[in-house]
Order: sequence, then structure tokens, then C-alpha cells
Amino acid sequence: DYSSSSRQQHFSIMSHRFVTHIAWVFLLWGRNHHYDDTGGIGMVVAASSSLPTSKTSSNTHHPTTAAMESSKQSSLCITEDDSLESNDGSGDEEILDVVIIGAGWAGVGAANLLVKRGIENIRILEAKGHIGGRAYTEIHEFAPGQQVPIDMGAMWIHGGSENILNTLALKYKIRTDPSGYDTVIYKADGTSYNKDQVEELRERLFEQGFFSFQSQRQRTTDYDEPLQKACDLFLSQLDTLEEKKLTKYFLRTAIEIEYSGLLKDHSLWWWNDDYDLGGSIATEGYFVPGGHSSLILPFASYLTENNKIQLNTTVTCIDYQDNKEVIEVHCSCEDGSEIICKARKVIVTVPLGVLKANRIAFLPKLPKRTQKAIRRIGMGKMNKIFMFWSKEDVFWPQDAEILG
Repeated sequence: DYSSSSRQQHFSIMSHRFVTHIAWVFLLWGRNHHYDDTGGIGMVVAASSSLPTSKTSSNTHHPTTAAMESSKQSSLCITEDDSLESNDGSGDEEILDVVIIGAGWAGVGAANLLVKRGIENIRILEAKGHIGGRAYTEIHEFAPGQQVPIDMGAMWIHGGSENILNTLALKYKIRTDPSGYDTVIYKADGTSYNKDQVEELRERLFEQGFFSFQSQRQRTTDYDEPLQKACDLFLSQLDTLEEKKLTKYFLRTAIEIEYSGLLKDHSLWWWNDDYDLGGSIATEGYFVPGGHSSLILPFASYLTENNKIQLNTTVTCIDYQDNKEVIEVHCSCEDGSEIICKARKVIVTVPLGVLKANRIAFLPKLPKRTQKAIRRIGMGKMNKIFMFWSKEDVFWPQDAEILG
């Protein structure tokens, strides 16, 4: 519990790159109901059925901790004093009860929850031509008659049975395959460490070695520092060049690639806080052979069947000024036309990268505290390359999942 330690005073020193399973959520409450005391910023874990707003100050809690605590609050922050009654949208001009920006897990989850509460006069606006955001599968034919689902974004379910995506997979009878992260590492001379050797080396050099070393440093430092410093100190204590090379490999794959950021950009104190959420690579993982689209499409089926999702519609501005009776959401469409959607409330679930790039203008501007959070929290980038191999060309053990 870091909230009771002196570390809470120094959180803002380092940016944190916890981006793998997190979607940002802003709640714009319309006229006279703009923000809570933190500027209306919160987070929702993928596929969560509730959309929290954090009541904690940005310099007193780590973001993931705030998300965990705030997820216990009332969903969508609809309280007795700020409730919605469904509006049938009748009249000369359609005014929606809620506009949701983004049709990823957060947006679809929010819409499903509203519908469950009887609020049907809603619309999701999605800039891309598909539902799911970063959970998006394409079917590629690499060879005649061999069609393979390819996940262009999310491709793992971390956290084992605790992850709600596993619950949905069971509900929709979607196949998932457990992964042991079985790895074979090849040397420059063509020989290799088999998966049992890799497991032993990883346990000794990374789990018991580096991880224990950095954990102790987390507990004993008075100020945060780049994770790179702890890595360099640990590497300097190793005896052989082989151990150093292997440890660098584990640091590269388990931290830099997993969190999409260089060691120098990670915070010593906060880089691995997702371990406590059960969502890290250190926990049990699953593949979805049919692709992640096979999970979110049935989750969004009611919304698509009732035309509540509008694709290829890019939001450019959200005008929620006090002098307006409703919030105006300005959009540009695929055909070049411009439209304005009017709503009593707006939920923004776009990726952090969109907010960092200022792709959406907010009138008035977001509070400075919120802008600072957007600016300081890192957003990693992961490029994926898919390669198809003929069976006769496969040179690695058939039970290996990862090659290094």
C-alpha cells in the first residue's frame, strides 16, 4: 500500500508506461456538471462493466491503484443527484442522452451498461471502420486454402481466470488456449537453450536475480529513478559475459517489449504495479485462436443490431461550454461531410495517444491537472510483423511458442 508511504509525494517525477490493457475514460457531464474534483479523469480496465472516476489526487496515487479503487464506485458515476432518464429523442432536433466516443472495449462496455439500466437513446461514434479499437482481427490467406486470423492489436488474455475476457469467452463459447510462454533462445553459433534451460536461466537471472534486486531498491530509495539505473547496477554484479547477455535479453523481452518503452523511460517504483492487478506477463496467459474480434463482436451484438454504433466518424471537437443547453460533438465523416451530434452527456474512451496528439479539441480546454496527466503518462508503440512458414521450413521445436 504505497498510499501511506512517503513515495506518494514523488509520483510525478517519472512517467509510467502501463498501456497494455488500459483505456482512458473522461466523463463530460454537460451543463453545470463538468468534472469531479480530479478533472473527470479515470481509467477502465478492458472489458470492465463499470466506468470509474478517480477521487484521488494525481500526486497521491499511482494510476493503476486509482483505477482499482475507483472501480468500486457507482458505474458511470450516475448517482441519485445526477441520474439519467431515457429520452426518446422525439422533437424537431434529436438530442441523445449519451454520446460515447470510441467503440473499443471501454466504449462498448459503457454502452452495454447504459442499455442495461434502461438508457437506450445513445450512440457510439467510432473513427475507424471496425468495432473493437485495438482488439481487431483480420483474416489473411497466406497460402491457397490457408486462412489465418491475425490480431492486429491485442492478442493475449493476461491474468488467467480473473480476467473478465475469460468469462466472456466461456459465455460465448470461444476457444482459448493456455500459454506457458515456452521459449527457445538461439546463440550466435546456431546452438540453442531449450525451453527447460531458458526457464531455469530466467528464474535465476531475472526472477530471483534482477527482480529481487530491483524490489529491494524500490523499498529502500527515497526518490524515484529510471529503471535503467537499477538494471545497470545489477548487470555490473554478474560474473560472466553469458549471464549479462542473457539478463539483457530477459530485460528486453519482459520489460521493454512487454511495456513498449525503453528502460530509461520506466519508473523504478511503478513499472511493475500491474503485477498486483493480475494483468502482467508474469501471470497465466491465453491465446484466442479465432482472434480478439471474436470476443468483442458478440459483446457488441445488441448495439450493432440496434444501430447504436456509427463507424467511420471522427470526432474533432467537444463543445461543453456553460452557455449551451447540451454538449455538441463535432464530427467529420468518411464522405467528407461534417455533422454535429447533440447529447446531454458524453463519455470519451479514445486511446491516450489520441489525447496526447490533441486530435480532439475540448471547449473549454480540459483542466490543467488533466492536461498534465495526459502529457506526462507515456504511450508505448509496438510494431508487429507476421511471417508465414511452410511446414518443411520450420526449424524450431514444435512446442516452442517464443523464439529468441
